[in-house]
Amino acid sequence: NKKTTKDDDQALNDEIEQLRQKAIAKKLFQPNRFFFIITCLHILAFEFAVYYVLNRFGTSWLPYLITILFYIIAEAQCGWIQHDFGHLSVFNKPSWNHAFHHFFLGFIKGRSADWWNNMHFQHHSKPNIIDKDPDNV
Repeated sequence: NKKTTKDDDQALNDEIEQLRQKAIAKKLFQPNRFFFIITCLHILAFEFAVYYVLNRFGTSWLPYLITILFYIIAEAQCGWIQHDFGHLSVFNKPSWNHAFHHFFLGFIKGRSADWWNNMHFQHHSKPNIIDKDPDNV
């Protein structure tokens, strides 16, 4: 049981700061807007493809199965991108992140962005604590 000293704490803080500076130099804290644009377009393309296929080819088994696959892809991608918007990590303006979060979670997925934020804030305040983290209930 070695007792930590202020020198140990300072050495750790210095090491963390060096790592942070490397991450800043590599632009790891800057979102790749091209990625987010392509992902948004990808989701919308699959959403529109679902309606197009059903409208054009009807609801027989093959079009139905194809649209299920398209819809699964769109909804899964939408779940991840709404998470980034919900964390306000895509745009510099929080209002833009909120607007896109409400669009993708509220309109595309049909869920409440406010409810998600409430649950997700609880998750981040008490991660993986049984009966406290809503992701573990």
